[in-house]
Amino acid sequence: MDERQIDKLLTRISTGDNEAFEELYEKTKRGVFSFVYSYLDNYASTEDVMQTVYLKIKLNIDKYKQGTNGRAWMLQIAKNLALNELKRRKNAEYNDGR
Repeated sequence: MDERQIDKLLTRISTGDNEAFEELYEKTKRGVFSFVYSYLDNYASTEDVMQTVYLKIKLNIDKYKQGTNGRAWMLQIAKNLALNELKRRKNAEYNDGR
């Protein structure tokens, strides 16, 4: 899926188009999953973060600027959530060691 198509879908989502959201999910889920998995290296954690990624996309669609790089915007959300999960794991390990 090219950048123009992602931008069009994100723009449609911003108008409340749920079909566009479903299409975006179906066409980007593999790439986003692989991206998140490259950080977490854990299938279950990646699935959890994936759900949050698409929820954040939907909740923060008003922050997307039409005509910009939609894929980069989505992957930045995914990266931030993956890093948060890694930080949470590290804190959990630290607290378990006490």
